Amino acid sequence: APSSCRLADYCSHTGQHELAGECVDKALHACEAAFHPQMRSRCTLGTARLRWRNAANRPFLRALFRQMKRASREGCHRTALELGKLLFCLDPEGDPMHLLLRLPGLALAAGEHRWLLALPSALPAHGLPLYPQYALSLALAERLSASPDAGGGGWGDLGEGR
Repeated sequence: APSSCRLADYCSHTGQHELAGECVDKALHACEAAFHPQMRSRCTLGTARLRWRNAANRPFLRALFRQMKRASREGCHRTALELGKLLFCLDPEGDPMHLLLRLPGLALAAGEHRWLLALPSALPAHGLPLYPQYALSLALAERLSASPDAGGGGWGDLGEGR
């Protein structure tokens, strides 16, 4: 898996994004094949922990992070948000990938306004509303969720109502 991640990095830097994605897929498959049988159910429940400080976990975490970025780049924002949530749950204390700074943008793009509005109360110790990015994202999520087409998650209704 580490060699597939390195090859994906190289391919990405040389502009071969499709091949990089295939390498990430192979790395994720190799890591999933090595999982303990209970890992899948613990990931679903949100109780699985893979700490960044353990070097053996890093290839999987990197591959999952690259998969999240790839999904977002391809327009699969909901998938990218779910991968980001999973990554954050795997190491919530450390947050080595700084996912708390990426999740607001992914949530807005995915149309998950209510989830974004509930996030600061779910993680009060992090002081999320103090970050300018979160303050802006929360205001935007409130505006989008208050609009008549709140379920659509569209960006087009931002200019209306002025």
